[in-house]
Amino acid sequence: MHQPGGPAIERGMTASRDTPDHSHAAHARLVEAERLRRAGNLDGAQAICQALLKEHPNYVGALQTLGVVHLERRSFQDAYRCLNLAALLCPEDAVTLDNLANAYMGLGGHTMAAHFLSLARNLRPHDHTLLWTLANLHREQRDYGAAADVFRNILKELPASADAAHGLGDCLVQLGQIEEARDALDLAHRLDPSSIAILYSLSQLPRCGAGIDLIPALAKVRRQKGQGEAAYAMQCALTRAAACDQRADHAGAWASIMAACRLAAPAHDAAFHKQRPFMAAALRAARAFAPVGSGAGASAGPVVLFIVGPSRSGKTTLEKLAATLPGVHCGHESRLVERATRRTSQLAGFISTHNPNDLPAALDGQLRANFAEDVAGIAGGAHIVTDTYPAIIPYVGKVAAVLPNVRFVFMDRDPYDTALRTLLRQYRAGNHHAYGMATVFEYLEWYRDMARAWRGKLPGISLDVAYGDMVADPAATRAKVAHLCGVEPPDKLPAPPGDDRGCASAYRAMMDEARSS
Repeated sequence: MHQPGGPAIERGMTASRDTPDHSHAAHARLVEAERLRRAGNLDGAQAICQALLKEHPNYVGALQTLGVVHLERRSFQDAYRCLNLAALLCPEDAVTLDNLANAYMGLGGHTMAAHFLSLARNLRPHDHTLLWTLANLHREQRDYGAAADVFRNILKELPASADAAHGLGDCLVQLGQIEEARDALDLAHRLDPSSIAILYSLSQLPRCGAGIDLIPALAKVRRQKGQGEAAYAMQCALTRAAACDQRADHAGAWASIMAACRLAAPAHDAAFHKQRPFMAAALRAARAFAPVGSGAGASAGPVVLFIVGPSRSGKTTLEKLAATLPGVHCGHESRLVERATRRTSQLAGFISTHNPNDLPAALDGQLRANFAEDVAGIAGGAHIVTDTYPAIIPYVGKVAAVLPNVRFVFMDRDPYDTALRTLLRQYRAGNHHAYGMATVFEYLEWYRDMARAWRGKLPGISLDVAYGDMVADPAATRAKVAHLCGVEPPDKLPAPPGDDRGCASAYRAMMDEARSS
């Protein structure tokens, strides 16, 4: 992961009243703060910067170092406050603008992040370090093709960069280009065999894509600078579980899965417990929702195909299959609904929300207009845009009733297979159900009940796709999706997708025992 740029501490203080000796002393303290930050002592760096800013509120260097400390802590609002003031005081410092772009990105402000990154790149057009922020911005916007291109450019400049090769590999996985992803991740591992993050990414490749023996490779990994002990231990456990699974060492894999669950449970159990009332309310609302007739919300513009299902249910495989239809733009988890909803709530003076159920009916027209504008912007002339964001499930009804040209495919996969693949994965955020045997099955059962409820309310604009049927006959599945979207499938047969059916067959008894304990 690219670390945000450090401060330009040579710029010194902006307060003219300070004597040279006083200024030099403050500068020496700032240099010490920056040394502590780079050594990983964020508390020490923060304490020095806060003391400096108490004496000199407009000290740009201290604002910038403190802002970077907050970035490294992922305290993005605090980072924004420091870096925005630093940029106001020193608007021609590309490092400050780059860090401010990272703060906006962490807050979900992708448009503003792009703006400040553009300003930074105008100031330093040949600074390849700014490409890191650009690549991460594309990834945050789910434009994995553009992010992959930027990572390739970074590798041209820095061919020994394991981070760039790792970023490229992860983007290619999202694009379904597994062989190319394997090559990039193999390169990343050769460049940095001590990185557990890279080895973990390799472990997530399908069996046919894994080119490294993970067990001996695990002996060489070390905790990286800035990586917490718990996160490191979690990735080690999950990587070992995947490695044992690939070797058919099911007992070893199961022991590592259970170890990973024990590590993660304290941070997620309470959050999932708080989710339960909302899940129950969502299911009641879905069952009570009035049916939405065929063609509801029809208008000019691209069809938006929502591929709906929990994580690891086969959404990406279906999206790749849909991409072989004419005029399709793969949006991945673009969160088109959430983006339009947030903009609608903010412009109307409501509390910012991403859930369209929170908006009053009076704003339906504005939500519809914002959604259509966002879809047209991402489509780039395509006739069909896909979105695979799984958290849409509670508000599918509102989406179907209000938004134009929407279609839904509800994925269904064997719950044991889905659960196993979920338990072998570490998520960046949310997914609190994914770290315990009972909670993962509880969530999957709820999601299936939600999908069944919505499917009955959306005649003509939805269909079910079983993962097993898609793998067994991809052409037939594609034909159904094509009919749903109003296009003709090509004559050329699609390439067979990877077959992960029955992956949990050796673990079913162990899973049932863990669920009941």
